[in-house]
Amino acid sequence: MDKFSKAKRSEIMSRVKGKNTSIEKLVFSHLRKRGVHHQRHYKNAPGSPDVALPSKMRAVFIEGGFWHGWHYEALKPRLKPYW
Repeated sequence: MDKFSKAKRSEIMSRVKGKNTSIEKLVFSHLRKRGVHHQRHYKNAPGSPDVALPSKMRAVFIEGGFWHGWHYEALKPRLKPYW
């Protein structure tokens, strides 16, 4: 059971961004810095991937913390040694 009314839940969900989220911007920035030619929100592929590398025939879908319950800032210290 949802603790919000249908109208309130609709208002909350309408504010959830679908494009250019903070994690997407971070990925785009890293790709640009490394000179990787990419296209954002590619419409010519099934599912409209967040990042497309058409010359390599590769697509990347970026799932944000809103849907998966984690926050990048909290995860960053664990990622740094790995990358």
